Amino acid sequence: MLNWKLTKRLFWRACWLHRSIVLIRFRSLPFVVATAILGAGGLLVAGSSTQPSALAQGAGYSLRFYGNGVGAPDQDRVKIRIDDPANSLPGPPADVGATDFTIEFWMKASAADNTAGPVACGANINWIYGNIVFDRDRYSQDRKFGLSIAGGNFVFGVTGDGTGDRTICAVTSVLDNQWHHIAVQRRLSDGWMWLFIDGAFQSGADGPDGDISYPDDGVPGNYCGGPCTNSDPFIVLGAEKHDAGAEYPSYNGYVDEMRLSTVLRYPTNGGSFTRPSLPFTSDGNTAALYHFDEGPAGECPTDTVIDDVSGASGGPSNGFCRYGGSPAGPVFTTDTPFGNGGTPTPTSTPTKTPTPTGTPTPTPTLAVIGTPEADPLSSLAIVQWQTNILADSRVRFELSNDGCDPPWSRIVTHTLYALSHSVVLTGLQSGTAYCYEIQSSNGVSTTAWIAGDPFTTLFQQFDVYLPLILKAWESP
Repeated sequence: MLNWKLTKRLFWRACWLHRSIVLIRFRSLPFVVATAILGAGGLLVAGSSTQPSALAQGAGYSLRFYGNGVGAPDQDRVKIRIDDPANSLPGPPADVGATDFTIEFWMKASAADNTAGPVACGANINWIYGNIVFDRDRYSQDRKFGLSIAGGNFVFGVTGDGTGDRTICAVTSVLDNQWHHIAVQRRLSDGWMWLFIDGAFQSGADGPDGDISYPDDGVPGNYCGGPCTNSDPFIVLGAEKHDAGAEYPSYNGYVDEMRLSTVLRYPTNGGSFTRPSLPFTSDGNTAALYHFDEGPAGECPTDTVIDDVSGASGGPSNGFCRYGGSPAGPVFTTDTPFGNGGTPTPTSTPTKTPTPTGTPTPTPTLAVIGTPEADPLSSLAIVQWQTNILADSRVRFELSNDGCDPPWSRIVTHTLYALSHSVVLTGLQSGTAYCYEIQSSNGVSTTAWIAGDPFTTLFQQFDVYLPLILKAWESP
């Protein structure tokens, strides 16, 4: 009888069978297997099941964009991936549009910084001519939508799947350098659209019918000096995603507290509602939630993760910053709609005489232990590393013949904290060389991007059949 010794790497290959979710614990394993979670663009393998999960927490920040637009291509913006063109798997929860949806956020901007003129609303796509705040466009293709500010007023536009176009316009100006709550919603069954400013109903119209989510099998068009793979399958905040020209200006101002929901949260009868007075919370209808509290104040460096803290099934739908331009953006600021982050002012308590205590033990600084390693198969690779304290996991990677410097073509991020990190990179080409870098953060500190040795995928997939492993394991 063979004396099998199953290594971690061999086990994770077995877990990849059928790309299913796996939860396994062997009584005789020398390590405890937690959960293999299939996420957007990759598989996270967490460490011990005894390790807690946490998300980065900040102290109350917003993001400030500077409207660089075409002057700083693919910079001064936040990007949230909603599809991977390399496969036909469903996108993350932020890919709304297949059900009713509501998109809401806070913004603050001035007229001097956002000079796009008014547009004619109606059966058109004129929303693209305003200063674009939220861009879920697809270049010269259907199933798209977005929000911009034109002539000082918000406009919301939708294009259906062969069912036409519609742009609706607000009647209340928002360019007064004050914080405003913006909400739009759309009903799937008939395409009806609503737009609210600070809870006040602004406009509604019967828009294009049908599913407007990003198609799982969507193919970006060849309009961006090549296929639009770096722009189409993303939600982009603060900029026109394609950098198509100066006639499509970008937003210059602040954004905070953005929530995407899979229901109609606000009145559908032309009524108004009381605008929120605290940061958003998540519930079962929340597809994605961004507090933008990563901080600290100052630049949001390229590839800094913007956490989706909704906890939605299939998530998280994390975003990332693309920093640059002149002035360079986006940057984190402490200017928020809720002052100190929306938390109640604590009640004062009597001062107590402190009791002498010993010198506290310093909290260790987050660091990566050793060198990251990659174990490639033909269409995927498992990247592993360790940290000295609990932290999340992040890998960016690209074809090595495209160079191993920013911008990176793909990034996989998971917010489950662990000491031993294993992230599976999917959709790779067989017999192809790749380079990658890893990073971890814990809400207090973030490691530098650390490069692992480039790897080459196999020409033929090597699979380990799990039932065979189990049978061998139980043999004496």
